[in-house]
Amino acid sequence: MERHALLSELDDTFRKMIRRFVVERDKVQILGEISPPMIIVLSRLIREGPQKAGELSEAIDFSSGATTQLCNRLVSNGYIYRTRPEDDRRTVLLHITEKGRRFMQWLQSHDDHQRYGLFENFDDRELEAMIKYCVRIMGNFGDYFGGFAKLTELTTEEAIGEVEQYRELNNG
Repeated sequence: MERHALLSELDDTFRKMIRRFVVERDKVQILGEISPPMIIVLSRLIREGPQKAGELSEAIDFSSGATTQLCNRLVSNGYIYRTRPEDDRRTVLLHITEKGRRFMQWLQSHDDHQRYGLFENFDDRELEAMIKYCVRIMGNFGDYFGGFAKLTELTTEEAIGEVEQYRELNNG
């Protein structure tokens, strides 16, 4: 298969994989109220202790709005709580509750197969290669999305002109 066709097929497959992962992940509600992204929040609070929402958002690589929404649900279900330090009333810290800790202990006793099930059929060499590939792909994000950003700066007339120039070069 020629390189352009391979890249096109890989691009389609990669996008489908990401979309399907997100769709399937978002269907999961453990105990009817805990989603996988909430588990990431709880894990971080256990490992790192109380966190400011902004720091947590950055650490788990979610938008501040998504983090706030996750935390609101965790607070309303009793898994985390918020405090304001006496020395800075503008700051809000997120803490895990005893219920949150007990849930995470319970989850850990059931979790290894579910958490790593996606990678079960790969040997160690393949897992190491996948990690390297993922890191390389993430390293390309800047150039990839930067290229799209440049396209958004074009006017319709400029884009049409470029298409016509491209056609002339490739047909002539």
